[in-house]
Amino acid sequence: MKKILFTVFISFFVIFSSCKNNQEDDYDYKDTENYEEEEEISAESVVSDFVYYLGKQNYYDAFNLTDNPDWGDYSKFSSKSAFGSITETQIKDIETVSEGSYSATVYAEIYYKDPVNGSNTFKQNFYLTKSDNSWIITDMEVVKSQTNNNSQTANPQVGEYTYKSNSCAAYLTIYEVGSDYFEFYISSGCNSGCTGDIMENLYAYKENNKWVTYTDCDLEFEFKSNYVVITENDCDYHGVDCPFGGTYYK
Repeated sequence: MKKILFTVFISFFVIFSSCKNNQEDDYDYKDTENYEEEEEISAESVVSDFVYYLGKQNYYDAFNLTDNPDWGDYSKFSSKSAFGSITETQIKDIETVSEGSYSATVYAEIYYKDPVNGSNTFKQNFYLTKSDNSWIITDMEVVKSQTNNNSQTANPQVGEYTYKSNSCAAYLTIYEVGSDYFEFYISSGCNSGCTGDIMENLYAYKENNKWVTYTDCDLEFEFKSNYVVITENDCDYHGVDCPFGGTYYK
């Protein structure tokens, strides 16, 4: 009798365990089935959020979207002599000038209400660097006009071009221009100590009406009347915090 009861108990335990495992398997399967991949955030949306937070006087969240040593820590960033005096913002125009795999430039025309330092509307370029699956604002500068307001692409010209911001600078020199190529040299450096340099001159070639490189430094060049916009997709010739992407003026 005891043997029969023991056998029945073991059989019940096996059936119960099997049902439980099947339920857990179904649960895991449903979780996997309903999983949605996280959507990648654009550089333009990060700039919009940054300006929005400033206008709502949420300086902490605005600060967390930046990484610029010259802007200091949160205490300095949110002080009245910096961004902490802004009480209202309004974006009048915003668009992406360039966006590569590791760097991006976003142009925006923004009204800042600032009772302490004076309210005004500024046209600005925001420079961003890729961080994980999002973008971080590393610098910004006031510009005279929208950087990509010329719809026609000019031809490259021999000469020197310079990109400068509050914390970084980069230099582009074009040595020779042919019908479907140009030879160039580029270098960059930031106050943080990050540097970038191409050891020898590279060539860019015209492909589908774009000027691009075919090396370990993947760049695209868009020439305008007096400046060139460089979009960097990938490059091994500089540190993480000092990419070559940006707007270079002649």
